[in-house]
Amino acid sequence: MRRGVHVRKYPVTAGVIGPQVSVRNWGAGARYQMGLLLVSALFVTVKNNANGASVIEGSAGASWLIRLNVSLSASYGYMKGNEVLANNHAHQFGLTGDYFLSKRTTVYPMTVYQQAPSVAR
Repeated sequence: MRRGVHVRKYPVTAGVIGPQVSVRNWGAGARYQMGLLLVSALFVTVKNNANGASVIEGSAGASWLIRLNVSLSASYGYMKGNEVLANNHAHQFGLTGDYFLSKRTTVYPMTVYQQAPSVAR
């Protein structure tokens, strides 16, 4: 008789066992509306328990409602890995313009720029 509890994170499919990697993450964020301006902030961590690699990210953004059907948004994010990831870091900037065709339909151009160090391995 087998006792205890056996938990499998990924089921066996066609004789192949999926990855057994434990990833933990958590985050906290806030946003605040000031008239036609919406500001937001977010902090997130991700950790791979299999190899100890972890990343933190902090980001902030603002969205301005120019007209009832047009808004402009800007964002900035900073990401940093721990020593397992060679302490790599990156800066990311984003700019988005939204045009609301209806309550559920939006068209938007978006541009994102990311600056990260070049690391040879």
